[in-house]
Amino acid sequence: MGVEDLLNKILETIRARIRNGEFTERALARRMAVSQAHMHNVLKGVRSLTPPLADRLTAELGISLTALIGHGTGDGA
Repeated sequence: MGVEDLLNKILETIRARIRNGEFTERALARRMAVSQAHMHNVLKGVRSLTPPLADRLTAELGISLTALIGHGTGDGA
């Protein structure tokens, strides 16, 4: 699993949590101290998820990188 794959897994996890009603896009943006427009564009893929924002999101939301890696394709790459 490469860095790009890991960033995509982080975004997938966050999108799922928003769909499940755990928090809103607006609340997440406020929590991360970024504009709602920026968060929306990151979640929709218009803007890239930067490693610093990914680090903040995983720490703030308790997303385990180990769990994300464990859900990979199993190709060993």
